Amino acid sequence: MFSKRIFNKMKPHFVFFCLLIALFLSGCKQHSSDAWTTVDSWYHPATKSYDEPVHSLTEKEFYEITASKLPQAEVILKEQSIVSISHQQAEGLVGHSLPQMSGKSTFLVRAVYLNAGTGAFSVESSGHRLWVSHGSLGHSAVPMKRQALVVFLKGRPDEVFVNCMMAE
Repeated sequence: MFSKRIFNKMKPHFVFFCLLIALFLSGCKQHSSDAWTTVDSWYHPATKSYDEPVHSLTEKEFYEITASKLPQAEVILKEQSIVSISHQQAEGLVGHSLPQMSGKSTFLVRAVYLNAGTGAFSVESSGHRLWVSHGSLGHSAVPMKRQALVVFLKGRPDEVFVNCMMAE
């Protein structure tokens, strides 16, 4: 019981660590048509690199919404890639209580992924930009799928980049 609880708590870190090792060892199919069979309209990668300090959000600063709430999130995100929402709305979308984040606002943001079970999301911010990425493992091209995340940020970013990648 004790070891299972620790494993479940450490699982996201383990998956992320394994993903980083796999990306390092085998290379990445990012921006490559052989990683996906279809491109979703929410996919919006950065077209240039930005030379500025980046803050990686912790696992307590962003949350995946539940699958049953995705249709509701898609309606909210129909016109914009990020939308300010109330704390109560956020809790309803993720299906559990969320911590109060002093000095931060709650947002719903677009995301895409290829293989949910073999990957993890990462969210980074810098100035008025936000990067939402999902990295996963896989051996064949798959369609992009939508997800939405609840994120806690100091302010609304002007630009949101949504990306996904796959390593073998």
